[in-house]
Amino acid sequence: MNYKLLINFILIFFFFESTVLSKDKKYEKLYLKGNEFFKIGEFDDAITYFKKAINLNSSYCPAIYKLGLSYKKLHDFKSFVDAFENYEDVLCKKFDDEVKFQLGEYHFLNGRISLSQKYLNGISEKENFPLLSKYLIDISYYLNHQFDSSLFYFESKSSISHYAFQYSPFINSSLNRIYFTGREGMNLFDDEDIFYIEKDKYDSWKTPNKLSSKINTQNNEGSISFSSNSKFMVYTSCELNFKKNSCDLFYSEMIDGIWTIPKKMDQNINSKYWDSQPNLSSNGNILFFVSNRPGGQGGRDIWYSIRTKVGWSLAKNLSGEVNTEFDDIAPFISENMLDFYFSSNRTNSFGGFDIYRASNYNMDFGNVNNLGLEINNQLDQSSFVMSDGMVVYTEENIFNSTVKSKLIIGKINPVIDKDLSYHLSFLVIDSLTKKILRPNITLINSKINDSLFTIDFNYEGRIYIEMQNLEGENLLFNLKGYEPKIIKSQKEKTHSIVLMNRMKNYFVLENIYFDFDKYNLNVEVKKYLDIIYTWLLKNQNLKIEIGGHTDDFGGDVYNINLSLKRAYSVYEYLTSKGGVDNLSYKGYGNTKPREDEVKNSKNRRIEFKIL
Repeated sequence: MNYKLLINFILIFFFFESTVLSKDKKYEKLYLKGNEFFKIGEFDDAITYFKKAINLNSSYCPAIYKLGLSYKKLHDFKSFVDAFENYEDVLCKKFDDEVKFQLGEYHFLNGRISLSQKYLNGISEKENFPLLSKYLIDISYYLNHQFDSSLFYFESKSSISHYAFQYSPFINSSLNRIYFTGREGMNLFDDEDIFYIEKDKYDSWKTPNKLSSKINTQNNEGSISFSSNSKFMVYTSCELNFKKNSCDLFYSEMIDGIWTIPKKMDQNINSKYWDSQPNLSSNGNILFFVSNRPGGQGGRDIWYSIRTKVGWSLAKNLSGEVNTEFDDIAPFISENMLDFYFSSNRTNSFGGFDIYRASNYNMDFGNVNNLGLEINNQLDQSSFVMSDGMVVYTEENIFNSTVKSKLIIGKINPVIDKDLSYHLSFLVIDSLTKKILRPNITLINSKINDSLFTIDFNYEGRIYIEMQNLEGENLLFNLKGYEPKIIKSQKEKTHSIVLMNRMKNYFVLENIYFDFDKYNLNVEVKKYLDIIYTWLLKNQNLKIEIGGHTDDFGGDVYNINLSLKRAYSVYEYLTSKGGVDNLSYKGYGNTKPREDEVKNSKNRRIEFKIL
């Protein structure tokens, strides 16, 4: 045996093995060195070492993963995505779910909805990602509602993006200014101040100005709101430290043309919790704001206080359908007090926070609707104001390298300008107070496809209904606290005023009158009862007695029996349709005639009595 050759072979083997081992140890050492810089936030240095490790081993997964995270920390999102997609390509496993989640989030917030859905659905252990279910719900809502009608349309749009952050706008029409909160830096502890912006003679927006040091201090100030006469303001001031972010509401009044020294609002409004985002009603007598104090419905809720002769009342949680278990923020009440706008991250959103509109029924807020894709999209829309046909709202994008939030300014293009063949316009008002109302409207027994029937409320309170081939259709107007109103559409009468009566303890079903000595229901009466049945389904909380009545012909006992049969025929028809169990019936004979019509058919009627 040639021992010399054997020894040479062994030496060569150990040489190559030691070279490979030293190479392995080198890229691992480079990765560990980069990780030390990563831990202390020196991401540029970390990237240098991670790249060196990858040059030695192009499929070294820990270095690829940390390289992507480092780019993300530096807001270099293109390089971040490239690194994470490379991680996917080399079939790395350890952080596979994390990479899929971050790529899914990135593509969703950049409008690539289907690609995002692919990444997010590919995550194996979904329980490790608390935000995953919300993203998947938002994606589903987006895909199912992307062709829905929006509640606003714009003639034009522009934006304000002078700083890294600008948000919480307020339009001061009397001063022709837009106020907003601005922060120049990306860091949490950078100072926030209140700015305003005006237009120049060419109708372009000037450079923003900062409010005086009387308002802007070393603390963080923002979210300003004015009364309509611009003589009373409320804003937020926050003491920012490493332990907590404590925010309270302050106010100032203009006296003899000079703003008074700002004062902190009292304990009826401020709490030891986070209180911010004030909005004053146009008359300055109602203050809406946001707080995370106990007693609400979710993490952050909208509260309100009423100005009295002795000061502001104890703040109450907003009643109705606005506050939920989610975050409901950024309140804005319209000048006529009918429309209430706010931002929420509830489930029926196109992504994150969307802007919603509710109707104000005497400080009970309901009929909540998403404004649609003309304003909302997959990004966060976190505040909204409007005045004189101009809308300003905040749009936030965490994957923008330089501007995290900007103000979008839009000029309203009324919905009625859309080219549909048939328009109806209603102004619905309280028959007694003449206050403008915002009822729910239902199309009854229609053969019209729902997609050809749209309803919108303009910012003056008028209702616009657009549809095709609609003449003769029944519209049910339903509003809590009011009698149901039924309108039959007529092409020759497209603009109408609808009076709604407040609910008393009884009301007459105006379309149900019986022939002399009869109790059967004809076809037209049954069609009317079909509409009343729809109303009953929407008002299951009411216990209702169906009362039958007669004219004064005939004996008392006979009339009692006849009226009972009339009440029962209505009761039987309505209950046979199912779903209503809040009805009873009774006959009154001729004991309760209508005062103005004693002997004619108007007494052969049905009344609903609210028990």
